Amino acid sequence: MSDTQTINQRVEILVQNLKNFGQIFIELGRGFLRRDPILFRTLVGATVIGLIITFRLDVWIFKKINLWHYYPPDGKWFKFYALSMMWTPIFLYGVAMRNKKKEFAKNLKEVFELVGLKNAIGSYPKFISLIPLSGGTMKLLMTNGSFPKSEWEKRKPKLEANMRIFIDEINEVPEKGLIEMTFSYEPMPTKVSLEDIRSYRDYKFFMGRDRIKSYVGDFSENPHFLIAGESGGGKSAFLRQMFTTIKVNQPESQFLLMDLKAGLEFEHLKKIPGVTVICDIQHVASALQNIVATLHLRIQNLKSKNYNDIKQFFQSSEYQRMTVEEKRDHTLGHRTFVVVDECAEIFLFGLGHKPEYTREIRACMSKITRLGRACGVHVVLATQRPDKNAVDPQVKSNLTSTICYRIHDIGGSLAVLGSGRAMDLPKIAGRAVLAQGSQEVEIQTPFLDFAQSQRLLAETFKLSLDLEPLNHGSLNSTQEANHYEKTMEPHIP
Repeated sequence: MSDTQTINQRVEILVQNLKNFGQIFIELGRGFLRRDPILFRTLVGATVIGLIITFRLDVWIFKKINLWHYYPPDGKWFKFYALSMMWTPIFLYGVAMRNKKKEFAKNLKEVFELVGLKNAIGSYPKFISLIPLSGGTMKLLMTNGSFPKSEWEKRKPKLEANMRIFIDEINEVPEKGLIEMTFSYEPMPTKVSLEDIRSYRDYKFFMGRDRIKSYVGDFSENPHFLIAGESGGGKSAFLRQMFTTIKVNQPESQFLLMDLKAGLEFEHLKKIPGVTVICDIQHVASALQNIVATLHLRIQNLKSKNYNDIKQFFQSSEYQRMTVEEKRDHTLGHRTFVVVDECAEIFLFGLGHKPEYTREIRACMSKITRLGRACGVHVVLATQRPDKNAVDPQVKSNLTSTICYRIHDIGGSLAVLGSGRAMDLPKIAGRAVLAQGSQEVEIQTPFLDFAQSQRLLAETFKLSLDLEPLNHGSLNSTQEANHYEKTMEPHIP
């Protein structure tokens, strides 16, 4: 071996050792940036060691183990000893994190061999970094190994089985040739309770959580929702907790609830101020026409007050001085929600009513979803028939957020999400995919049982509400129409 080769090898070894040593401090820096609780406990330990040395409690330890003659005298050797003792646990944290990632990278190559992620030239995706996130979740960054995201998704079950992890999502950074994988060693929660419901203000509500964080819906940011999935997945429970959260925290809010499945889901809510229930499809068109009239009236009022949207009015001193009753009666004093349970009944042609009637409903819904955001008029559609005809295409294009529970067929999943993700959801009540823009996140939606919802609403509105849904039919058509006109009629301030 030539001298030049020997020198090059020594340089390479030196560079590698420097990298390994430097990685310790990189891990320390990352730990500080993410406020790692383990590093925090390490810092507490270093502080305790510093206090022990400061008050010379360590002298007793040295004497106890017969090493007193090795105790450093005052001066530079004592300072070196004190700093070394204090930095040791912090340094060991960095060493442990570095070694953990080196071991992980080594095992990763074996996993890629097992799952078939070996490209045509015989190389594997290359490990880059492993970053702990909150809640015991990790983010793994690696090269894509010339495999597109679809191939990674296809091998997701095998990756989970061989790595003994639960993968939340796989994202691609195509311009850099990278794959980002978010995973956890713990499974997703199977039940999430809705706690501290009165903490949600400004028309916000709890949508659910994954392993990393909680997701809060904000109607000022995402004004319209689609709730889809098979029967029993959790749609009704989601609508219940959303409605309860909004009405308890914003009692001035107005709700038009359309229950087209038999009239039982919303019947018990008719006593609540600002709530109208429509159970007969023959009254849907007139109800939506009234909402459209309200929408146009709000646009005129906002223009006359020089506001761009209703959110600006909510920040005005005029609004701040209003009582709940005044907000409820004022055209701009509240947000209005149109909630339709089983929306396919109003969008599909040939369901017992004339085509012109369906076209009118579709036109009204399209206008409300297009113009409703600025005016504070929101649409929430729920369906257990998630095919391409269940929701009008123009309406669907304006639905900014989707909560999709399990769907057993690829066609339904594609119609709702544009992907087959809903088919892969486990059969767990409340498990759903939250889709907002290009983001799709698997979440566990919150559960608020019927009795809790009734109790909260009864306390808020000082009413005696039934503890069970009513089983008798809805009001007759005349009573229902009169009730609707009374509660939903636009008010001019």
